[in-house]
Amino acid sequence: MFNVLADKIIFGVVSAGMILFSSFQGNKATFTSPEFVANQNRFYISTTLENAFENDFEDIIRSGEEIFIDFEIKLEKNSSVSKSIIFSHSIIYNAMDHSYTLKLEEHESEQHIFEYSDLLHRLSIIDYSFEEYVQEVNTITLTASIRNVNLPSLNKQYDMMMLWNFRKPKIVLNVTDYKNEN
Repeated sequence: MFNVLADKIIFGVVSAGMILFSSFQGNKATFTSPEFVANQNRFYISTTLENAFENDFEDIIRSGEEIFIDFEIKLEKNSSVSKSIIFSHSIIYNAMDHSYTLKLEEHESEQHIFEYSDLLHRLSIIDYSFEEYVQEVNTITLTASIRNVNLPSLNKQYDMMMLWNFRKPKIVLNVTDYKNEN
């Protein structure tokens, strides 16, 4: 019984130290220049999230808690949101087989990945096609954020945006610059 209690205390102290007292610098998450196509009835955007998962991110993923990265695409006309599209990428680590499960909500897919570098590559790619393109839209904004994570061993919730210095990466596209391409 004391071993179990000692393990929980040690895990809690290590987790808190990792998150609160590490040599944490934060990441300057940004999107790469997007590929964007807009025509009469659809739009397509493709970009990659860069510098988002360095520093302590791997240690936090290996806590075994599911981590969610949320994306929001806002379609706007004259600063008024006409439609908002929200989707997530989530990761959960399986310590038994040292694998990661990556779920890409926009593609309704789930992948099991064994290499951390492969996970980061796949996690970072955003490919989204919206087939009911609204003619009146003149601006599209893409943002990303990380949901808070609850570490049960500490009975505490952590604001994961600290990994990105509390700044959401963002792209703003003027649709009229891209209309009638392809």
